[in-house]
Amino acid sequence: RKLHPETTKWPPFCAQHYVMLLWLLLLSQISTTVTIFSGCFRTYPGDNITASGPDPRYSNMFPAWRLQTINRQATCPSAGKNAKPLGPCFASPEDAKSYFALMPEGQRVITLEGDTMYYIQSKENRHIWLDTIEGGYYGPWADEWKQVMKYRFGTWFKKFHDIGGKVDMIVADFEVPDDLAVWRITSQKPHREHQHREHHHLEHRHKHERRLSSSAKEIAHAIMKDKRWPTLQKELNTVGKQYNANFSDISDMAGWPAHPTDYRTWVWGLVLVDHHSAAWLNESVFQPIQQYFPNVTMSNFFHSYHGNPQIIKNWWPWRFGHSETPPVGWGAHVGTHQSRSAYGAVNTTKVLYSAWPGVGHIQSAEGGPFNTFVQNIRTFQVMHLAAPSVPAFAWLEPKQTTWSGSYPWLANDNMWQENVLHLGVLTATQQFLWWKYSHDNPIDLGWKLQNDLMLEMDALVKTEHGCAKLSPLVEDGGVAPTTIVDWNVPYVLSGAELLGSSKYQKIFRVTFRGAEVHPHTDHPAVFKLFGGETIEPVKGGSLWKPKEPTKAPRGYWIVL
Repeated sequence: RKLHPETTKWPPFCAQHYVMLLWLLLLSQISTTVTIFSGCFRTYPGDNITASGPDPRYSNMFPAWRLQTINRQATCPSAGKNAKPLGPCFASPEDAKSYFALMPEGQRVITLEGDTMYYIQSKENRHIWLDTIEGGYYGPWADEWKQVMKYRFGTWFKKFHDIGGKVDMIVADFEVPDDLAVWRITSQKPHREHQHREHHHLEHRHKHERRLSSSAKEIAHAIMKDKRWPTLQKELNTVGKQYNANFSDISDMAGWPAHPTDYRTWVWGLVLVDHHSAAWLNESVFQPIQQYFPNVTMSNFFHSYHGNPQIIKNWWPWRFGHSETPPVGWGAHVGTHQSRSAYGAVNTTKVLYSAWPGVGHIQSAEGGPFNTFVQNIRTFQVMHLAAPSVPAFAWLEPKQTTWSGSYPWLANDNMWQENVLHLGVLTATQQFLWWKYSHDNPIDLGWKLQNDLMLEMDALVKTEHGCAKLSPLVEDGGVAPTTIVDWNVPYVLSGAELLGSSKYQKIFRVTFRGAEVHPHTDHPAVFKLFGGETIEPVKGGSLWKPKEPTKAPRGYWIVL
């Protein structure tokens, strides 16, 4: 339009028309956003991402914002205990707010994965967190670290809150509580610098060979001399009483791990590695955040529940490479959720084996895609059975990974998809956490397949009013359909009740050990086994097939 002849201003009707067009444009953008990001299942990648927000090619993938140290060598050589949370050592709250302006409500995730915000750095850029005791060793306390963390997170998140920032989830990856384990404490050398430690992914790291150093007794005596020891000793004795584990004298603690039936090792781990580390993170990281964001959810990669023979009927004392299930305790969680990896494999041998202190070897199984899948699903079953009121997040990695241990059994195998779909039903959170090895490229490696699997699950739980919630169906004992007793199970069945759905009452995912098993009838869902026998995993259930060609050909959906 031309300008009004008497003035250089727009005519009134044109100005109104222009404003109306702007509003229509904004509304169309808002509508588009809601349409794109409407998935019931979501995944949050937290590694090596750009700050461009969600990618519209992947409707159910929401990259987390990383609260990382920026330019640490140039502007912040050391994020020491006096480093300012709003200074050059840490990313700014303003940047976080700008990034989350691109994200829909409910999908604003801050990841602390690989972050030095919750460490005290030395000048050598190593991590310090446990207090120094007599002799320059580190002991089983973290009082200084807790105070530094409270200050950092309280200051940063107060600023973030005050400028109008919003966050829905915190994903922590503090993987060093095993510094508190007996074998690590007693293998120190008499120099303070040896308390420093590079941060590595827990299940990717090989255990150091246990060293019974000449200073082990000196370390034990330094612990017992500390003024905080009587309080810790009392707690250890209280917990250890039922296992005949007495801590009146710990001077021989370096030798405990060599004897699996010496329950002092296990009780020490339960109290310190599980409970104390979780309590410290809750007190120093979660609570300062929750003070300003009371509805935020949070988990820490290291902390989950594992059960024991006292609380789990079909307790399976498996060992998977160097990971093992303790015979005492039940684990712990940080924040609101427990979490654990369900990667392709973290095993360092071809043989999976089971053992129990005092009993010894129970069972062995050949490593492979199906047995690895069985192990993952049983782990998450027990997490639910041990703490049914604490929801669980599963960490996934791309199917095409080059990282997952010496024997990445699920990598490039169709059991990878079954792993994801069963966990989607079993965890019931409808949310996954995603980690990618930094050397694997491109940045969105594996996103397309993961997104397709979530869309397949979406079709089962979507309702007219949104998404149905899931409640896991996990039996413990007997011959119930979902029970996993050992690696020899002929099939794995995971199920959940749908809350708020009018389509189905329950959904199940079934995967057979042999790929040659196929449906015999759809209604009811009956399968024909290799020998000609038939099996109906869910009585009265019907086979459900997605409209789009499935990306998971090794398993089947059953609905009630």
